Amino acid sequence: MSVSDRYENLRAMGGESLPKKRCECVESNEKLLLSPHDMVALFWSSDHDPQLERITRYRKLLSTVKSPTAVEIQPEFICRFVNFLTFKNCPQLQLEAAWVLTNIAFEASEYANMVIEHGAVPILVMLLTSPSDSV
Repeated sequence: MSVSDRYENLRAMGGESLPKKRCECVESNEKLLLSPHDMVALFWSSDHDPQLERITRYRKLLSTVKSPTAVEIQPEFICRFVNFLTFKNCPQLQLEAAWVLTNIAFEASEYANMVIEHGAVPILVMLLTSPSDSV
């Protein structure tokens, strides 16, 4: 079964309730928007605190908009999120990265394929054995 078939099966099983389950109550999506400067900082900062804050905002943005595909999702973002999965010294960043990647992969089969192609699946499987409770 192909990735797109699995995706369609998951969608079919969840019916119309899937988008409703993903929406969180947030006062305003505008508070969550990431400027291009924020995204660059997310990618290249060596400090985990701003990375964690920005990836959390990105995850919340994906979860709050009616159509998460309206949120900019680029291969470079996916590549960096996959890289965050390897940050063993920052389990909260690993958790947020895993959460974002699963949200992205669930949106469309093309995004699922991008997440797979960037090598997220083996790393996600390894995270199942993480000693951290937060991952």
